[in-house]
Amino acid sequence: KNLPIYTEEKTTLYYKKAFFEAPPHVFAIADNAYRSLVYEHREQCILISGESGSGKTEASKKVLEYIAARTKH
Repeated sequence: KNLPIYTEEKTTLYYKKAFFEAPPHVFAIADNAYRSLVYEHREQCILISGESGSGKTEASKKVLEYIAARTKH
C-alpha cells in the first residue's frame, strides 16, 4: 500500500532543497546524494540499515524512484 508520504507532491517538495530545509524524509537523503553526484561530481553511497521487516527494501525502492523522477527534470 502506498502511503501519502510518497506522493508526486512530496517528491517535488525535496527538489533542489538544502538538506535541512524540508522535513526529514528518505527523499531528502536521495536528493542530497543526487545533487552531490551531479553538481559536485562526488561519488555517492546510501546505506540503509535496520532489522528484518523494518522497510529497508521499500526505502531503497523509494530512493531509486526519487532519483529516477529527479533525472527527468
